[in-house]
Amino acid sequence: MQDNLDTIKLVVALRCARAAVGMSQEEMADLLGIPKTTLARVETMEGSLRADQLSKILRLFKDLGINLEFLYGDEVELRVTTKGLQTANSRLLDENRRRSDRKQRAGGIKGLAVEMGILDSDK
Repeated sequence: MQDNLDTIKLVVALRCARAAVGMSQEEMADLLGIPKTTLARVETMEGSLRADQLSKILRLFKDLGINLEFLYGDEVELRVTTKGLQTANSRLLDENRRRSDRKQRAGGIKGLAVEMGILDSDK
């Protein structure tokens, strides 16, 4: 049972961290230099990572402002630092990252950011 719990904790940690910065599996795999299928298999508990791959993933998230703790205890802790929030914000507001059918001229997340005073309307 503990082995399965450890796997589930890893999967939840990876998915949550990736979602926190708005990163696709493909983007993450490219940054890590691994095939997307490898990452997809890990995230569906159909595959595993080598220690060096896991270490690289944890460093990548730390560099993006996401701190993960899942190795000790029976919980997954995800802490998003100010840097992580800034990373997520810039990725979410980057219209070049949006699918062409989802690009919006006004409103959406950018409009909300303008309304909240987070972003100037001329940016």
